[in-house]
Amino acid sequence: DLLKRDFTADKPGMKWVGDITYIRTWEGFAYLAQFGQLHQKAIGYAMAHHMRTTLVCDAIDMAVPDCPGEEGETIFHSDRGCQYTSEAFSQHLKGYGILASTGRTGVCWVGAWAESFNATLKNEGVYQMVYPTRTKAIRDIASWIELEYNHKRLHSSLGYRTPNEVEENTTEQDRKPETRISPLSTKHQAVQSSTPSRANSISSATQDARFGVTARITQRSLALTTAI
Repeated sequence: DLLKRDFTADKPGMKWVGDITYIRTWEGFAYLAQFGQLHQKAIGYAMAHHMRTTLVCDAIDMAVPDCPGEEGETIFHSDRGCQYTSEAFSQHLKGYGILASTGRTGVCWVGAWAESFNATLKNEGVYQMVYPTRTKAIRDIASWIELEYNHKRLHSSLGYRTPNEVEENTTEQDRKPETRISPLSTKHQAVQSSTPSRANSISSATQDARFGVTARITQRSLALTTAI
């Protein structure tokens, strides 16, 4: 447990948490893996008809370009689910220089942010909708995350600001550009080239995060739909 129950962060990109939840559709369940940082922003997510390790790996691949951390310092914290403790996921994190952290068995608050996010998503979004298809669910949830949760929803823990506002107010001097995690590191070039549509959509979607929110949603939802 590298967090040692300290669920605060001095700046974005240093502490990430994640979880998996399910979304009911007429076609069956769609599983959502989401990663967020302890500055409240949801930075990476993936949806599929399964909850294998590749699902959480895809979410990490989306998170890294959107929120570069610092190699050897950024921590990803999760529960002890088999996806997060698998060798494949461990190697995936190492390729990005992210440190893996897990809470103790039976400790219910290890993923407090992720559980809170899932509850907010379902109460304010999912439970208000009916999804005939997984594609419909993907597009709706991507829109809710990008437009509502990150861009418009005020968080009391952030001084009643949005996660995007907090991120924009973080100066470049607060980070170390020379040690940022690169989404195209040598170890992950093969992974990125094996999923060109997803990698390209994520890269183009994050080039103009402030003024291109709508385009970003379209790119991300198309990438997730392709994955389904």
